[in-house]
Amino acid sequence: TCNLLLPPFSLTPSQTQSHSVNMKLVVFACLVAVAVAAPQIRGDAPEYAEIIAYENEDSGDGNFRYSFQTSNGINQNARGYPGSQGQSNIEGSFR
Repeated sequence: TCNLLLPPFSLTPSQTQSHSVNMKLVVFACLVAVAVAAPQIRGDAPEYAEIIAYENEDSGDGNFRYSFQTSNGINQNARGYPGSQGQSNIEGSFR
């Protein structure tokens, strides 16, 4: 076992006050960082959008087609087919 003898530790009143101010600044900085990092949700934007239309076809041979529309106006559709070198070719639109 190792026994260390340390001198008594004490702070003067001015050091205690300075330490307290420093700790308050650190806590304040942490609170500001958390507030800035919080997700920003606009009042006019819904938190979640609902899917109002969805279609999906997959023939199993690499050909597929899908489309969807959400309540916040997002529309997406795509069509895919196998390429001549084994790749997937996909074309579609997003609005």
